[in-house]
Amino acid sequence: MAPNFPKRFRCFLEAEKVTAMEMPSINWKENLKKMLNQEVDREVRDGYGSRAAVSIILREKDGLQVLLIKRKKVPSDPWSGHVALPGGMFEATDKNLKKTVVREVCEEIGVNLNLKGEILGSLDETHPLNAPGLKVTPFVVCLNGKVNIKAMDEIEKWFWVPMEFFLKKIVRVPIGKFGVQEAVIYRKQVIWGMTLRILKEISYMLRKAGAI
Repeated sequence: MAPNFPKRFRCFLEAEKVTAMEMPSINWKENLKKMLNQEVDREVRDGYGSRAAVSIILREKDGLQVLLIKRKKVPSDPWSGHVALPGGMFEATDKNLKKTVVREVCEEIGVNLNLKGEILGSLDETHPLNAPGLKVTPFVVCLNGKVNIKAMDEIEKWFWVPMEFFLKKIVRVPIGKFGVQEAVIYRKQVIWGMTLRILKEISYMLRKAGAI
């Protein structure tokens, strides 16, 4: 039997119900775009060998998750065996870094970002610890539906990580010749270096945007 609330209290409950129904959801994508660089089509000249682009690919599932890859162990690859964001080196035919990241993502995991994702903008360029002369631009991408991800030739595996991990799961671990470094360990995979710096930066932005 439903409780018999006083009339004035029933009115209060109805008002609260209507307010909750009418309250708009947070448009975190639009909030995030305002914080990101929007000149994603800017032409790049003389970037061969010194510029690269990576993708922060996000999906909304049980919160917000980011796609990471683990590179195969190859002696000629300076990032052999590392956990990384999909992406790679600029090529002269790319014209701009947006084309670089679209091409590299398709080559590495078989996903066409022009069809399956929305590029929200980019972060400021950064660089890896072992290649300070390499300028890397991270692009933020939100998937617009389900995708069929494939680990191509250079990739050992791929996996999703909850973005909230990069706000509260930071530890310090020894990383070979680099000494003790900040890292996130997710299902025995160690995320550190430039990849972790990028993910920490975007996680703070996402929290400010209301996404996490």
